This record gives sequence, C-alpha cells and structure tokens, in this order.
Amino acid sequence: MKKARKLKKNKYQYLCKKYKVDPKKIHVSLIGRISRVKGQNFFCNLAENNEFSNIFEFIIAGKGKSEYINMIFKKTKRIENLYYLGEIENIDEMYAIAHIVIRCDDFFPLGRTVWEGLYSGCKSLLPVSKYDDISEIKKYLNKEIFLYNIRNINSAILKLVEIKNIGFSINENIPTNNIDSYIKEIGKFFNH
Repeated sequence: MKKARKLKKNKYQYLCKKYKVDPKKIHVSLIGRISRVKGQNFFCNLAENNEFSNIFEFIIAGKGKSEYINMIFKKTKRIENLYYLGEIENIDEMYAIAHIVIRCDDFFPLGRTVWEGLYSGCKSLLPVSKYDDISEIKKYLNKEIFLYNIRNINSAILKLVEIKNIGFSINENIPTNNIDSYIKEIGKFFNH
C-alpha cells in the first residue's frame, strides 16, 4: 500500500503532547461530524470497556450539534481513556496521531475518512452487516481494513484486540494537505 510522506518521531511526540494523549498507547480515533447517526455514543461505550484502559486511548475529533457534544463532554469526565478534541484546525494532525480510524455508523460507511486514514498509514475498523457489498475493499481485509458487526460492542472489541495482536509501529505517516496532490496520490493508490 502506498503511503504518505514520513512523520518524524519527534513530530509524533509533539502532537501527542499538544493533544494530551499518551504516545505509548494505541489511539482509536473517530473523526468527523458529530451527530446521532455517527455513533459517538457507541464509541464512548466501547471506550468504557475496562480491559482497554492500559492499551487504547479513544479520541473524538469533530464538530456538531451541542446536544451531542455535551453528551460526549460528560462521558469524557468519567471515562479516563476517552478524549474529545473538538474541531481540529489541521485534520492532518489527527491522522498523524491515530493508529486506528473507526467508524461507528449504523451502516457500512466507505468514504473519505476511511481512505484518508488508510493513506495516512492507519488501520480502519468499519461496521458491516451481512447485506453490505464489501467487494471494493476485499484486498485490504484483515490487513488494513477490519470489519465488525454494526453497533455490536463485543464484535468491535474482538476486532480491536485482533488489530492490537497483529501489531504495528507508531504511525509514521501524515496525509498531504494539498488537495490537488492528494487527489493525484489517491488515484495512484487505487491503481497500484
């Protein structure tokens, strides 16, 4: 898989410090618009699983309606490994510290967030039902993209453990923020 430009280790450390996350933990990130359908509540419930507190940190980055943001703020106060960063000015930085980009929608969401995460060197964890067509991503399954049953905590936990056990190094990649070169590079990525 073709990857983006290299992120120097000291830059990774700097970004972890900037966003107050532990550079030694695996960062599971939910990136994008905050709304009921995006599954932030499911994500918070996943973070609440006690067996994860020493391994994973769960990070939400995005903006949305205040009712959902308030709910997330309340949960971050009681769940020690859950962080809400708000809207990130430079979203490249979020991909730079993420190891796993997760989607928690109640449908199979194959879109820009997933591809930007893969391009940045992240693993992707996506919800799927038995009715979804996954032919477009088959070659990435269980290497770069992992699937769990829609809104099923136990299924998501099993996949997070599987990804952790596969192992990966600290994220070394960051997507380019130049849209023209990004489109060109993504085109190469799909055609390789």
